Amino acid sequence: MDFESLPMELLEEILAYLCFESLKAASLVCRRWYQASEKLIIRYGQLLITDAAAKRLDEIRNFERSYQALHYIVNDWSNLQVITADCIRRFPKIQNLQLDRYFIEDIYKFYDTYRFWVEQCESFKVMLAMNQSSSPIAKPENYELSLPNLKTLQWQGTSYERSQRSVTINAPNLESVCIDAMLNWSVDVRIPSCDRIKFIRCWLRQEPIYSMLVGNIFNVETLIMYIDDGNFNKRFLLSMQQLRYLKLQLKNAINILQYVQMMQCDNLNVLSITNEVPDTGRGTLYMATIFNCFRNLETLELGGIDLIVNGAIQDTRLKFLKLYDVSCPSKVFSMNMPHLEVLSVPENILCKLKLDECKQLKELHVVLESSNSKETLKRTVIPFVEGHNNLKKLSISSSKHQTSSIEDNVDFKDLGLEHLELRYFDVSIVFLQTLVKWELLKRLKLAKCSINCLSAPFITTHLPSVQRMTLDHVEVMNTSGTDFPLMIGEVCEIHYEKKHGSTLLCSTHQPENRNRRISLFTSGRIDPMAF
Repeated sequence: MDFESLPMELLEEILAYLCFESLKAASLVCRRWYQASEKLIIRYGQLLITDAAAKRLDEIRNFERSYQALHYIVNDWSNLQVITADCIRRFPKIQNLQLDRYFIEDIYKFYDTYRFWVEQCESFKVMLAMNQSSSPIAKPENYELSLPNLKTLQWQGTSYERSQRSVTINAPNLESVCIDAMLNWSVDVRIPSCDRIKFIRCWLRQEPIYSMLVGNIFNVETLIMYIDDGNFNKRFLLSMQQLRYLKLQLKNAINILQYVQMMQCDNLNVLSITNEVPDTGRGTLYMATIFNCFRNLETLELGGIDLIVNGAIQDTRLKFLKLYDVSCPSKVFSMNMPHLEVLSVPENILCKLKLDECKQLKELHVVLESSNSKETLKRTVIPFVEGHNNLKKLSISSSKHQTSSIEDNVDFKDLGLEHLELRYFDVSIVFLQTLVKWELLKRLKLAKCSINCLSAPFITTHLPSVQRMTLDHVEVMNTSGTDFPLMIGEVCEIHYEKKHGSTLLCSTHQPENRNRRISLFTSGRIDPMAF
């Protein structure tokens, strides 16, 4: 079956996996692909409106596509009126509206003037302009916006100095809300209707979340908070019993961790707690308490805090566990997790870790903290891998981006792995030659590494089983040849750059995130805010 015989609905579904730039290119292939991609382009495309549009009104009037998302960056109010009049005629129905670099009074003026047009929006994004010190200080004012169809709100605010402003947004159908980091609470946002909100992302500095979300927030399923100042009441966490995803990024973990350990969320699947300043305010977390409070937890990420482990930890659902920059005074870290698939831990935890009934483990990510990489590999990493026969991927990184050496005499025998990653290492070419014996190895990645060819400056090592090799900022040192010292079973395009007399290599192909999802271990999880 070729693309020409595919039903239109199936072709649209296939094209939906493309990023927006690729989607526009696909629309130019043929008339049928244009028709299949048209709905997606209109849905995800965004028309940028600037002051220059006032001189090109004919282009707005003659647009072939009926865009449903408009992004305004128009500074002159007279231009704004002229442009918006034509936009309303050409795009009478809009779903997404973004107002960029405006003062709060301008936001309200735009809303009040074109209320009938703005009120139909389902997504509303505001980025307030910075009020300069030379600007007059306005009197305190309260503004009120009524957006009955609004489902997604993103508000980025900036300082209004000594003026005190507030805006109340009445949106009874609101489902997702984001209050961005620049807001320092000199412009307060009040959302009285919160019953349908499922997603919240916000930065808290001096005021608690319930001063912003005045209504009921019991139904929230996703909560992402960046907390600068922990000196406020955090008991609101105890009322959020429907959470499925909780991410806390802190600068002082001491006060908030006690409330996290008091929560009861049977539906919570993902928990991420990161202390950005681990030298102070680390806080203590009891692992047994976490698994008692969140019985359906599947992903757990903890960083910059102290862990207390009393006895064996048992959990039947956890699949992903990531610990970094954590301390644990226990001599043995015993865990019974039969469904664990991905484990990411530092060296000081791995040497204590004892996993029972862990037959599903597929990936191990280890951060080496000691300067003696050889001994750590020999005593900790290799025995752990040998004890878990189902492991397919091993990723080893040097701590805090400090390059360590993997020497010639490291006994790195075939561990039955299919994927090997090395980050921040000075790797000997002789060590890489030991990978020739790895019959199952299919993927090799070197990132921020250097390859030292001093022991074999003229030799090119062939890895016949490797099908894909990724090189991310790799330096080749002490080589007498002109070719890259590694060859694989298939062709790998490599980009060369000269740096300090050596060769810096980066692979030219960077795979796209086409399914619009990001690893749960990263902070940039896709959310409903993007349009």
